Amino acid sequence: MRAKKILRNNMLRSERMNDDFIFQEKKISIQLGNPLYILTILILFFIIFFSLKLCHKKGKQFSYRFILGILIFNFLLHFAKQLFPPYMKQFPSSLWKSTFENLCATLILISPFIFVSKNKYLKDYMYYIGVISGIGVYFFPFGTFGRDLTNMDVLIDVIRFYVCHIPLVLCGFLMVEEGFHKLDYRRLWSIPITYLTLQCVIFTNDVVKFACGGYANECGYIDSKEAWMVFLYRNGPANESTNMGFKENFDSFLSWLYIPYLMTYKMDGRTYFIPVLWAYLPILSLSYPVGTVLAYPFQKEQMKIDYRRFLIKMRYRIKK
Repeated sequence: MRAKKILRNNMLRSERMNDDFIFQEKKISIQLGNPLYILTILILFFIIFFSLKLCHKKGKQFSYRFILGILIFNFLLHFAKQLFPPYMKQFPSSLWKSTFENLCATLILISPFIFVSKNKYLKDYMYYIGVISGIGVYFFPFGTFGRDLTNMDVLIDVIRFYVCHIPLVLCGFLMVEEGFHKLDYRRLWSIPITYLTLQCVIFTNDVVKFACGGYANECGYIDSKEAWMVFLYRNGPANESTNMGFKENFDSFLSWLYIPYLMTYKMDGRTYFIPVLWAYLPILSLSYPVGTVLAYPFQKEQMKIDYRRFLIKMRYRIKK
C-alpha cells in the first residue's frame, strides 16, 4: 500500500511538472531577433507597400482622405486606449498616458493638424521625425520586449503599441510621395528648432504632471528639493524622451561628447544635462546627414544640380 501511495505521489508530481513545463512553453513574447520581432517589421513594410500601391491606383483625392483618415484614427486611439484593460486598471493616473508624454505621442496628437496646414516646416518635421521614430520603434520596441503575450491585457496593449506607430512612418511618407508636401533638404536647419520646441511642450507636460503628483510614487512629495532632483535625474521617471539627457549607462562611451555649460553641468558630484536645450547641437549634427539621406529619393535631381553648382563655384574660386 505504501509503495502504491509513493508511486501515485510521484506520478502526480510528474504530472504537475509536465503541466508547469507546458505552461512555460505557452508563454510567448517579443524578443530582439525572434520570429515575432521579424514578423512585426515585415508587417510594417507590407502595410507601407500596400498603401503606396493603393494610393497610386486610386488617385490623389483618395490619397488625401486615406492619409487624413489614418491620422484622425490614430489621434482618437491615443485617447480611446483609456478604455483598454491595462489603462482602466490604472485610472485616473493613466490619463497622463493620453497627453504629450513623449515624442511619438506628441507627433500623434499634432499630425492631423500639420497635414491639413500649409506649414512646410512642420510638414518637414512630420516626415523626417515620423519616419525615423516610427521605424526606430519597430526595430527597437523596448516597451514590448519580454511581455507575456498569452496575457490578453498585455496582448491588446502590445497590438495597440504597434498600430499607433505605423502612421508615424506611413503618413509622413505618403504625404511626400503623393505630392502633398515638397521636401527641400536646404530647410533641414529648421528640424532642430522644431524638435526643441516640441520637446519644450513635452517638458512642460512633465512639469505639470510632477506638480499634480503624477510622479508621486517615484519622486516623493512635490514640495521637496529631493523630489525635484529626482525629476531632473537622467535615470528618473520623467526622462522618457531624453529631455534630461542620455541615461547614465551611456556615459561610458558618450561622455567625451558632452560639452560643459552648453550641454551639461555638475551638482553634488553628479552630471546633469540642461533640460531640453542640451539636445540642440546633437540634433543639428545629425539632421543634415540623416535628413539628406531621407530626402534623396525625392530630391536627387535637385541635389545633383546643387552639387554641380558647388563644383563650379569651387573651381572659380581656385582659379581666382
